[in-house]
Amino acid sequence: MPLTTIRTRPEPPYDFRLTADYATYNSERHGADILRGGTLSRALDAGGETVIVSIRSVGDADAPELEIRISAGAELDAAALDRTADAALRLAGARTDLRPFYA
Repeated sequence: MPLTTIRTRPEPPYDFRLTADYATYNSERHGADILRGGTLSRALDAGGETVIVSIRSVGDADAPELEIRISAGAELDAAALDRTADAALRLAGARTDLRPFYA
């Protein structure tokens, strides 16, 4: 199973735990997101290929850094990897100004 690991630095302040807790708060109704052991995971469609994305923080709120792991049954082309990484960043709220949310 091919595995791709990507590291990215969201704009601070960024608190992965708060964001991941919020994403999984209603997991009894919306069980697509799983937060276990500090890792947020979800199955996604990457152009017809089902992949698992796992996101964890390797930084802190003032110097945030995320590690995104993409597990697929087959090699993904560059475009599918880019789309999947972008979806993972949206899932983790890393493409959004979260200051109003944190306030």
